[in-house]
Amino acid sequence: MTSIAPLSLLIVEPDPALADVMRELLVRDGWKTIVVNALEHAVAALQAGRVDGVVIDADAMTSDEHVLALFAPYPGTRGALLPIIVVGVDATSLEKRPILTQTCRNNVKWLRKPFYNKEFLALVRTVVRPNNHQPA
Repeated sequence: MTSIAPLSLLIVEPDPALADVMRELLVRDGWKTIVVNALEHAVAALQAGRVDGVVIDADAMTSDEHVLALFAPYPGTRGALLPIIVVGVDATSLEKRPILTQTCRNNVKWLRKPFYNKEFLALVRTVVRPNNHQPA
């Protein structure tokens, strides 16, 4: 019997308390996580290993250059665009980064703060694993 390797999510969250909550929820659900506090650190994390999706706080999107870097082909992405979940208080954060909605809209989903834990996990499972495989 072959086990499915856990999928890995990159969490970009400047608030350490919220980052810990997201990480703990995902780890309990069987995910591997990489947590960084700023978008510029996300590129290094993506270059370092396999990532299956990104959860990013809207406030961490500091420049279009760094946002675009999320969509570069990294060794672990198998050449595909990574699914990205943007977490924020309102959708105007996406309007401030039109590159997300114009270039990559099919890969970007919005989650409004505050959110329920079940809502967060359901969106991650749907966006990152559309076939809904259970983590190993």
